Amino acid sequence: MLKSKAHELVLHFYMLGGDQSMDTNKANAEALIRGSSFMPDGADDEGSTNNMTAPALAALIIEFFYTGPSALGVVFPKVFSPEVPEVTVSAIDEYAVTGTRQDQTFEYAGYSKIFASFYSMQLAINKDTKHVTKTKALRVEWACSTV
Repeated sequence: MLKSKAHELVLHFYMLGGDQSMDTNKANAEALIRGSSFMPDGADDEGSTNNMTAPALAALIIEFFYTGPSALGVVFPKVFSPEVPEVTVSAIDEYAVTGTRQDQTFEYAGYSKIFASFYSMQLAINKDTKHVTKTKALRVEWACSTV
């Protein structure tokens, strides 16, 4: 279900999908994945990157974890109501090989490297007081925006 929702949102927020040529999709996916440039959203007033703040990520988290009666945020409010847990999932890599969406099996072997990469990114953010404060505030905002 998460992958299905991510597929929809990737097409909405990024220049990927059926309206683009295979070469354009491949180039766009590679550019977004390189350095995880699809995760931040601009910079703050001091010029610091707004890490893990992409509108696509926010939409995915809110729609999947908080929308509907069986959403995890509704079922497990003690875990999800104070703030969004540090969890991210990406579907953009499915366009990077051929330029058309190649459904990737959601298994440990296929996604463990992606998860490890995002987790490493979050650990790096957590080492910086300013950035950990910004990302935590955003996770709280996402969780509260659905109440």
